[in-house]
Formats: sequence, C-alpha cells, structure tokens
Amino acid sequence: MFAKDKFDNIIDEWLHLFKCAENETSPPANIKSEKVLDAYNVIEMHNLTPEEYDAYIRAKLMEDAEEIALSENFEKGKVEGEVVKSIKIAKKMLIKQRPIAEIHEITELSTEEIEKLKAEIENS
Repeated sequence: MFAKDKFDNIIDEWLHLFKCAENETSPPANIKSEKVLDAYNVIEMHNLTPEEYDAYIRAKLMEDAEEIALSENFEKGKVEGEVVKSIKIAKKMLIKQRPIAEIHEITELSTEEIEKLKAEIENS
C-alpha cells in the first residue's frame, strides 16, 4: 500500500491516479511522470462540458497559432541577422580590396549584391 501523496516510483503515481483521480480536480504537484500527467489531462478533458471543451479547443488552437508565429518570426529574424552580418563582412573585405569571388565564397552574398556594396563604398 502507498501513502496518499507519497510517490516512490511511477507505479505509485499510476496507482494514485487509478484510486483517486475521480475525486481530484488536478493531479498532485509531486507527480513527475509525463505519461501519468497526460492521463490526468485526458480524464480532465473527458469531464468537460461540450461548451468547456469547445472553449478549450479554441484556446489551444490560438496558443498553437501564436507559437507557430513566434517560431516563424524567430527564424525570419535569425536569417535577417545573418544577412546583416554577411553585409558587414563583405564591406570590410571590400575596403581591404579582397576579390569579389572571395567575398562571395565567404559571405554567400550574390556577386550583384557585392557589386552594389562596392559602389556604395566608392560613392561615400
């Protein structure tokens, strides 16, 4: 037998779920197993009214959409940062009169972009 809120291993956590979950509104804080916590979540979803379930799904979809947007914006910012760094490196190399082919190889900027940067430097 096990103490109500003392879990020595995952078996104790599962036993607690089977014995007590029906009378609990949330899992005990000291449950560590992700699978047991997922089971509590499934039970909680099963106990929702249709209106509560719809609200939960809508909130989850909005949360997922926000997470996707953040991830996309992070990646976009990362790429833009890499381009800015490549431009800075290209400008330094142009000032040191390095060949355009070498600048292209190192920065991966197009030769057209490098030529444009070269013209900007010469006109400033």
